[in-house]
Amino acid sequence: MKVAILGFGQQGRSATRYYAERGYEITVCDQAGAVADIPAGVALQLGAGYLNDLDRFDLLVRTPFMQPDKITSANPQAPDILDKVTTATDEFFKCVSTPILAVTGTKGKGTTCLLSEAILKQAGLKVCLVGNIGVPPLDVLEDANAADIVVFEIASFQTMDLTRSPQVGVCLNMSPEHLDWHKDYEDYLSCKAQLFANQRAGDKAIFAAGDKDSERVVSGSSGRIVSYGSDNEQAYVHIATGSIYVDGRDVAKASDIKLLGRHNRQNVCAAIAACYDYLPPDEAPAIIQTALRNCTGFPSRLEPIRELRGVTYINDSYASAPEASIAALEAVAAPKILIAGGHDKGVDMGKFADKILASNVKHVITIGKTGIEIARLIRKSQPDFSIVEDCRSMQEVVERAAGLAAAGDAVLLSTASASFGMFKNYNDRADQFKQAVGRLD
Repeated sequence: MKVAILGFGQQGRSATRYYAERGYEITVCDQAGAVADIPAGVALQLGAGYLNDLDRFDLLVRTPFMQPDKITSANPQAPDILDKVTTATDEFFKCVSTPILAVTGTKGKGTTCLLSEAILKQAGLKVCLVGNIGVPPLDVLEDANAADIVVFEIASFQTMDLTRSPQVGVCLNMSPEHLDWHKDYEDYLSCKAQLFANQRAGDKAIFAAGDKDSERVVSGSSGRIVSYGSDNEQAYVHIATGSIYVDGRDVAKASDIKLLGRHNRQNVCAAIAACYDYLPPDEAPAIIQTALRNCTGFPSRLEPIRELRGVTYINDSYASAPEASIAALEAVAAPKILIAGGHDKGVDMGKFADKILASNVKHVITIGKTGIEIARLIRKSQPDFSIVEDCRSMQEVVERAAGLAAAGDAVLLSTASASFGMFKNYNDRADQFKQAVGRLD
């Protein structure tokens, strides 16, 4: 069988290894003029015409950021070309025998997955964590099949053409995101909905109560549909009178939640809803309570990294959309010096700018293309607001922030934007922030 790997990033490399190990004839197709670390025997189709004449292959493996429209437009001679397309995610779903708990939505996916992993591990289950938060799924297929359950953080790029669905699917709150990639918000919602399209009667779909788009995404499920909502007493999992309830049963106290912010109360409810059926009924409250008490924070999610001269430095690099950074502004009570901006994904920054002005942010340091837009929106409403726009490195950003901060303040890296351009990814952005803060004296 002739297989073309479309894109040679992390997932493309993983797919290349996977199909090569199975003896297929592999061609890597990538827009770069040269790629490194090509396995022996793998052919190359690089540069401007890297997607041409794909109908000569038996199977096309689309890596997550490869838009299907690019494949069809480059191959007008083959109108049914997408019939040959698969993905590493769909292959994983096809080959894994272990139940899958998959989490999608706009923001909170990573935290909800980590909370789910903590609860399930506390119950004594062997968990395999994959997706954006872990490693490429095909790299851990063997581990996944040896686990009791797979927890999968999954994005719209991966769900859009799935032919299978998880036993448990969660859709968190929805808002416009990745509009530089999707045709529009409707397309984004449609891609998310595909995660639930093939669920069966015994499966479970979970949505955010009060979010019509989240409910709409799961509506195509043939499984049991339930909701979560931290302050919605009609939801299957909710918080009321200081307790967390599951279907009317008091399972934990709200004070057991150690993560900062109202949004994390939501993530906790989502994780409990996802995991609850896997917990022994008599032990469920103790398991949930212990897991929540032990979850005090996750890397790059409202992560305090240092206190220096009374100033707390907080890494929230994972917040790459306005809604996530709005939640961070609400979660951090101290007066703030905010670092915001980055790669432009076509998302409206208006609500984020409004939140900055309505909160106790004292100064904003902007970076990247969206930083220019954030500064413009702030000045439109408040011309004299303190904004720093001329920093060229994270070290300079942190030094300027330190100079503006006073004892009792927090320096918050929560950009509301993707990291590409100035940084490789959100982890690189976080690492540079931590290193720069560490150099302060």
